[in-house]
Amino acid sequence: MAYVPQSFSVGQILTAGQVNQTHENIEVVRSMHAGATAPASPGVGVQWLDTANNGAWEWKVHDGESWISLATIDNTADGIVFAGGDTPGVTFGEIKQTNAAAAATEHAGPIFGDRNLVVNGLMDIWQRGSTFTGAANGQVTADRFHWRKSGSGVVTVKKSETVPDPQIIQSLHVDVTSSDGALDAGDFYALEHVIEGLFAKRLKSGHASARKATLSFDVYASVAGTYCVAFQNAAKNRSYVAEYTVNAANTWETKTISLTMDTTGTWGNDESEGVRMIWCLGSGTAGQTTPGAWQAGNLICTSSQENVLASASNNFHLCRVQFEIGGARTPFEERAHDAELHRCQRYFNKTFDLGVTPTQNVGSLAGAMVARATYGNGRAVWNWDFPSEMRAVPTVTTFNPMAANAEAWNAADGINSGALGDEHHGRRRATWRTGSSPSASAQDPYYVHATADAEFA
Repeated sequence: MAYVPQSFSVGQILTAGQVNQTHENIEVVRSMHAGATAPASPGVGVQWLDTANNGAWEWKVHDGESWISLATIDNTADGIVFAGGDTPGVTFGEIKQTNAAAAATEHAGPIFGDRNLVVNGLMDIWQRGSTFTGAANGQVTADRFHWRKSGSGVVTVKKSETVPDPQIIQSLHVDVTSSDGALDAGDFYALEHVIEGLFAKRLKSGHASARKATLSFDVYASVAGTYCVAFQNAAKNRSYVAEYTVNAANTWETKTISLTMDTTGTWGNDESEGVRMIWCLGSGTAGQTTPGAWQAGNLICTSSQENVLASASNNFHLCRVQFEIGGARTPFEERAHDAELHRCQRYFNKTFDLGVTPTQNVGSLAGAMVARATYGNGRAVWNWDFPSEMRAVPTVTTFNPMAANAEAWNAADGINSGALGDEHHGRRRATWRTGSSPSASAQDPYYVHATADAEFA
């Protein structure tokens, strides 16, 4: 039985033969044209499940001239890979992504949102400031990106307009200002991004079914050579080191690293640390290992790693960072600015305007929280509702807008409030009040700025 194309006009009365043929066509469609032999005389739009290759059936459609493959079905693993994917074996319903590097196109296949596990991968959000001179170990620079170090070398980490694409606003720039050319065994210098366990649990790290994942990023470095990225758990006792090559100095290059996540070890799946990613800029022998495999220990690079700290003239830029499930890089997922800011505020937020660095005595009351002194004791009470539920109960720091202390400012009398106290902070709100201020009059306005920090240490 074969499918025979038919066409009818509105109001046409069908003959018995046409009715019979319609029934036969319906039966053909119901049979899905499954088999190792193609349907005879197919019309446009006819579909066929080619079962000739056991384990890799092909779902095809006829365009009037030839059969076009829509997908490959792995009938041994209940997986489906749509045309443009890389390898079969994905759980049905989870669409495989286009390999952007191989396709060399912006998008050539099915794609879904919320792929990127990295927050602020475009380096758009800098809530704490735009320049960190002599950055200390643990300093958060662009939101969610820490500077890590142990050694005598000194860097300035700052927002930079050196970018890989005109549509990108800025990159993260590590500028070496004091070199460390002779690294001791325990010395290291690195940028770090931590993915929270609630989001990293999709990777299934620590389980036999740990998934493939792909990290991609743009890099611009003044020294060509071999560099490393490491992946670690929170305890830093499970590490995977991958090498990549900067082919040309002072040139933007896109790098892609794929791996299968660890099948052992302990990995956070709650508000704790999930996966650490570390871009090494230099390390002594204690942090060195061989690449390409999960190993025990706190390991961040190989012996081939360039030492960016070797000269005070060296620089390193990072931008467009994406970490996603799957064995291939897809086009960068650029989230809306307000959505990305909201994600950053889960870890840090402030009352200052976005472009204002939190500091005492900022010299303006603009944007500060205001509360009125109450009758009788002159106290003022603040309730700060966070724009996003924070990862953990935050550390709240107060800032006096008009003086170099952490007190509030009485705008009516031009005086400080005295010490602030009676703090009660949760993940959604912070509250505190002034101490007793007999010099204040009822209804005097008090102004104060604050930050809330729930970032990983």
